[in-house]
Amino acid sequence: MNYLERAAAWGQDVEALKRGEIVTSEVMMNSIAEYRAFFEPWQTDAHRKAYTENRTDQTGLDPDMQSLLDHVFGEQELTPELDELAQNMFPLPILVTSGQNITVNGDQSYGPNGSTLGLNAGTLTFASGSVIINSTVSTIVADNLVVAPSYTSDHPFMIAITGNAGNAGLPGEAGSNYTTSAATGQAGHYKIKGTCTSGGTGGTGSTGGTGSTGSVGNIGNDGTTNSYSTITISAYDPSNIVSFVIQSSSGAGGTGGTGGAGGNGQNGGTGGAGCSSGCEGSDGGTGGTGGTGGTGGVGGTGGNGAPGTPFTVNWPSSASTMLVKQPVNAAPGAGGAGGAGGQGGSGGGGGAGGKHNHSGGQGVSGGPGTAGAQGNSGTQTGTAGTITVVYSN
Repeated sequence: MNYLERAAAWGQDVEALKRGEIVTSEVMMNSIAEYRAFFEPWQTDAHRKAYTENRTDQTGLDPDMQSLLDHVFGEQELTPELDELAQNMFPLPILVTSGQNITVNGDQSYGPNGSTLGLNAGTLTFASGSVIINSTVSTIVADNLVVAPSYTSDHPFMIAITGNAGNAGLPGEAGSNYTTSAATGQAGHYKIKGTCTSGGTGGTGSTGGTGSTGSVGNIGNDGTTNSYSTITISAYDPSNIVSFVIQSSSGAGGTGGTGGAGGNGQNGGTGGAGCSSGCEGSDGGTGGTGGTGGTGGVGGTGGNGAPGTPFTVNWPSSASTMLVKQPVNAAPGAGGAGGAGGQGGSGGGGGAGGKHNHSGGQGVSGGPGTAGAQGNSGTQTGTAGTITVVYSN
């Protein structure tokens, strides 16, 4: 079946394709049976067996959805329960692009979580760039595959079937701040009316309290697995001198959230007022030292890399040495940065001087808090999905 026959089976405008136009249209699937049949021409028994054997239920998908996908792409039987689940998902569109000559000229990215994608070419040419399919079910079919001698790309692959990296965790909440200053120093007093001697100076303001610790950053989100794909190449053009690289990777874990900033230290208390009695007075007390800023929160733990979903490639045996499979494991997310230490509290103001005397000195500001510790990295690396290749004669 060539590209025109495939396009006709999907209800696309064959006459437009014969004129050299590229046609993109939605092909509506009305049932799980139709959806399974769409992929059937490229799903050999070996492909189905490999999908079921390499399937993992740790990808973050609902277990019933895992089983339903296994029915479409693997050997899972359609149970009444799965059939009922499938009925709630249809109709479902597949976005199909067909053309006699389709050229990749610069990166082309699809997804994440887009509609099922179909690419149907008479001749598919890679002039530059790469095709990146992110967490989107897809099928790529070409009667002939050409890689231009001058081909370049910023990526080490031509096609990547990849998952989506997890989002970073949200920052932790900052430590709370004080709403009042520390206690005011005791006012100077007289022992004998009319005199401020013998200890009449205002007392030093109280030292401010230490700021509260910021909260721990939130855990980074786990990566999302790649979606299933089939890549079918009938002929690898004999003029090609470059190997064709297909990468399998899943989604890396998200970075942990930054720890919350430490709360500010409490402001020192105002110095006590000096004594005033009769014609005498005394100095005001020194302001209290500001409190030390709070410690920043610990950074959040990174998310885990997602295990990969297996997918399949049909490739001409005459060009078996020109195909390179490139599995790349999904790394766990790094731990979040620790939160900044809180600012030290301001020194308290000096107490007012008594009659004919001086006000107390300004208190010393508190030191800044210590930054929080770096969070831990995620604990699980996502193993790349298996690429099963079936070679045709």
